[in-house]
Amino acid sequence: MTPPFIVRVANATERREAESFYRADGYTPAVAPSDEVFIALADGPIVGIARLCSEQDCLVLRGMRVKVEFRRRGVASALLRAAMASASTRACYCLPFTHLVELYCREGFLPVPFDTLPAFLRDRARRYEAKGEATTPMCRAPAS
Repeated sequence: MTPPFIVRVANATERREAESFYRADGYTPAVAPSDEVFIALADGPIVGIARLCSEQDCLVLRGMRVKVEFRRRGVASALLRAAMASASTRACYCLPFTHLVELYCREGFLPVPFDTLPAFLRDRARRYEAKGEATTPMCRAPAS
């Protein structure tokens, strides 16, 4: 059975829509020109998004968001699979909400000790914690 959505890398027009999607969800980091943006579409509009960002010589999965009415339908898993297929030769870090750790583990991420994170990610995790957002540092090893 075909899922009621498709996942692909965003084109130039969709990247602008992705920024609007993030703003509507209250997520403020801008989409950088170098980010690889993955979108899930259902009959046209974006229903989910994630992006791979190269930051300080590290690959970071950021900004995973799925519209409420599309949660628990496989959208996040499909976005993660697409992103990880693209990132297969590199290690990839992320700071998912703690309640989503199992989802990320199913896609190959493993929790890592806080003190092993690059400094910029430790700082980001502390900022999330200061806002009351519980995250778990994770990393996915490159495919061999």
